[in-house]
Amino acid sequence: MKSHPNHGPQGADAMLGSQNLASEQALLRAIAKRLSNSDAELSTTEEASFGAFVGKWGYGGTDYTGFPAAPGGDVNGWNSLLRTNWFNGRFMTAEALRRQDAYFDYRARLDAQALMPGVAWGLGLTAEGINATDYHAEGPRQGGVSTETPITLHAGLAFDMIGRPLLVPTKFTFKLDQLIALQKAKPRRVVGAGAQFAPCVCLAPDPGGPTGGSQALQPGPYLLIIEAAEQPSGDAKVYGTVCGDGPPSTCQSDAWQGGFGLSLVRFPVDVPEDDTVRSPWDLRGVLSSYFFDVFEHSLIHRWDPPFATDDGFCQGTGPGRRDTAAVALAMVYLGEDGTALWIDPWIPRRGIVSTPAETAHRTTFGAPPRAAAWARIHQFQCMLADSLAVLPQTREGHLADYDLLRRGFRHIPPIGFLPIDPDYAARQVASDDPNTGNSALDKVLAAGGTKAGMVSGYIASALSQAKTYFRTTNVATYGVVALHDDDILEDLSNVFDKDPVQLDRPPALNPIIAQLVEMLRGAAGGKAGAKGGNGLIDLITAFFTIGLDDLVNRRIEIVKLMVPLQGLVRKHPILGVVAEDAQDQAADWGAVASPLLAAMELAGIRQGRTGPEMLPRHFVVYVKQRLVLLDALFMLLEMFQFMIDLALQAYATPEKELDPTTGVGGAPAAVAAPAQYMTTYSMRMAYKAQPQEKQVMADAILEHPDIQAIMSRALPLSVPDLAVAGRAETFQAQVDAQDKALASTIRDPAQRRQAAVDRVADSYAAVYPGFQVVQMFAATRSADQTEAMVQQIGQGAKTAEALAVAPAQTTEDAVLAEGTPVFANADAAQLYAKLRDATGEKTVQQLAPSVKSELTVGEILSRSPEEATALLGGAQNYARFRTAYAAQAKRSLEVSQGLAVAAPAGVSDKLKTALTGAKGDLAKAVKTVRTEVGDNAAAKAYLDHASTVATMLGTSKAASATRFFVKRG
Repeated sequence: MKSHPNHGPQGADAMLGSQNLASEQALLRAIAKRLSNSDAELSTTEEASFGAFVGKWGYGGTDYTGFPAAPGGDVNGWNSLLRTNWFNGRFMTAEALRRQDAYFDYRARLDAQALMPGVAWGLGLTAEGINATDYHAEGPRQGGVSTETPITLHAGLAFDMIGRPLLVPTKFTFKLDQLIALQKAKPRRVVGAGAQFAPCVCLAPDPGGPTGGSQALQPGPYLLIIEAAEQPSGDAKVYGTVCGDGPPSTCQSDAWQGGFGLSLVRFPVDVPEDDTVRSPWDLRGVLSSYFFDVFEHSLIHRWDPPFATDDGFCQGTGPGRRDTAAVALAMVYLGEDGTALWIDPWIPRRGIVSTPAETAHRTTFGAPPRAAAWARIHQFQCMLADSLAVLPQTREGHLADYDLLRRGFRHIPPIGFLPIDPDYAARQVASDDPNTGNSALDKVLAAGGTKAGMVSGYIASALSQAKTYFRTTNVATYGVVALHDDDILEDLSNVFDKDPVQLDRPPALNPIIAQLVEMLRGAAGGKAGAKGGNGLIDLITAFFTIGLDDLVNRRIEIVKLMVPLQGLVRKHPILGVVAEDAQDQAADWGAVASPLLAAMELAGIRQGRTGPEMLPRHFVVYVKQRLVLLDALFMLLEMFQFMIDLALQAYATPEKELDPTTGVGGAPAAVAAPAQYMTTYSMRMAYKAQPQEKQVMADAILEHPDIQAIMSRALPLSVPDLAVAGRAETFQAQVDAQDKALASTIRDPAQRRQAAVDRVADSYAAVYPGFQVVQMFAATRSADQTEAMVQQIGQGAKTAEALAVAPAQTTEDAVLAEGTPVFANADAAQLYAKLRDATGEKTVQQLAPSVKSELTVGEILSRSPEEATALLGGAQNYARFRTAYAAQAKRSLEVSQGLAVAAPAGVSDKLKTALTGAKGDLAKAVKTVRTEVGDNAAAKAYLDHASTVATMLGTSKAASATRFFVKRG
């Protein structure tokens, strides 16, 4: 059979082409019918062709018009989206066009609601002279700039909560007077933000505001807000009439002109008038913390019951509020004198940084909204820049006394940038005083004269400047170095969601932790541990010493100070070494780096550097620290703190009511004064008062080798009294001596050894308060374990001595040539501790009048003999000081031991009576009793000791010491 000429591959293509042509013709006929008459009937072929064609652009369930062709579901509901159905032959009306405008306007607003409301870009505020109030203004609520000062609102875009755009196309100048007039005519105030975060504010009429524009505005905080506005514009004639010549009804507005409105509305919060609000800067800081942490996103109630048990997690995401709320641009404070004290743009302003769903998730889980977290950092840096413009941190070569608390801040973000003065650092490095932060390195550099080529001096100066921002606050700091910029970005990411750092005055510290906090702040001067300490070990030690309640309640905050370094000769892969790459900053630090020499080095033409290759940047970054404790460690610290509290209470003497032991009253005070000395016995009783399971767990923790290693290394670096290695050796010798002395009274070897350790620990703590840590070991561990820990601490002290961060001997060690005194009576040890503390608070000149020095005795005693000699002006003055203190220490020892025995018959009762008549004045009471005892030598000797106590302690402190010698008789 012959094949048809159209058969085969070529014939198949021809047949397919004729089929496509027929289909296209059917499609064209169908389109023509639809265009001429939408109701025209189509043939089966035309219907199929048309369906295939529109199916390319359509989707299931719709026809070519885009309207639903079938119900949206089994249960129908309706929304407000309504658009006009256009078709040929339809009569065009204004209503149909308005409906279409409303539809597209609504659709555009819905698109805007996919993002958070707030500021999209721009809308900055500038004004001459604003935010420059003097820190020494007469009052905190006056002394600002005139409300007639022009303020410029820069171009920008924002969206309100229903998605309306707030467009400011060009710079717009206004005055607060204009806004005040509007607020007088129509007073409004801000109302609560609701449960969920929203960057817009809701407004309501202010019933307490001025009416009729006659009264003045109430002083206080106001929000500068921007709202969407629209007004008719131009004229358009109505068909068949002439514009302008007929009645007004024949003409209508030609268009609607979009616009914006600025207003000043009351923020109804009154800042308390107390001694913490002393300047406009305090007002600014207080209102900032209130807006961030209470009004907008409450940190107080974010996890209150029934969190996690209600239906909050089952609801949809995103804030349900969709009202015409205003967008806040700034907070303004109107003073009592009618001036504007400050304008802070970042307290209420929120930029668009996330979607409503993400923000809803974050607030549900208790995290701060991203817009608020970013705004807090902006607000802090903006207010700090304004503050430093008024009062720089360095003035005339000295650091300013104004820390962040005195500058008005109350809450600060978990990370921030603290500007420093490189010129101040350059002068420090160039001075004769070494300041690298490492005493051993200081000595080498001072001898070699190469200090200017070392960057460590600049780092130490940068840290010292950064520490002044927290000088008299509750924030403890320690410093590290960031080698690369991304180290800072890593910390920013890690702490972005953390709560703010709460600033306050430092809490009252008991003697056990005072030295540690002083060391962490770098205020310990040349004491051991003040320089060269390891930041991580310092923090570990802090966990063992700072009260847990202070950390949990944020009475103490801990931040890390990061000094970022920048390279001066970094080579860009394309540009190579350029002068702009930090070279121009080298001169600010007094270090000149040559781009030519740097390029020659990198090219291998020359070797070696003549200047530093790195320098700190012009700021230090502070980062809030993450304080997470293991459960076992937390339990141990909690128990130790409870022991300390009980022991302190046991040795506290009420000052108002009569002492039940002595019957003697003190000064009329409402609260008992806490004792500064505790015995090992009182600590042991507090330890045994703990539940048995806690004691067992504490024993297991303390026996762990890692815990022992940490403590033995950390304690000498953080507690100066434990940093002298020789004291551990003499401690062991004294325990051996006391063990022998007690052989005749305590037969059991274990009990005798424990008594010897207790006696020596109590005695050493009376002379060196840091040995209270050893008392705690003795109270909780066996004698052998305590002695082993003391020896480990001694080894750690030798390491600190080798690193030149601790002296081999202090002046007090040198004065006590016969060794540290050991007291057989705990009361004698406590009285000696009181007398030693009183002597340490005196100036050197008060103790040794021939030595002209205003340094305290305690400061000299804590230094090495070489340092003390230099501070006192030479060997002769040092010898005079040693002689005077040795006599004072000997007198204190004799008095303490003399008053530790029972008082002669009748003397105690006479003293009690005389003290009551003298209203607690010990000197007067002793004088009275002296005339009553006549020639009784024993009584006179006892009263001489009491008189010495009164002289050495002074009138104010002597009353608290009466129990040492009037309870016996």
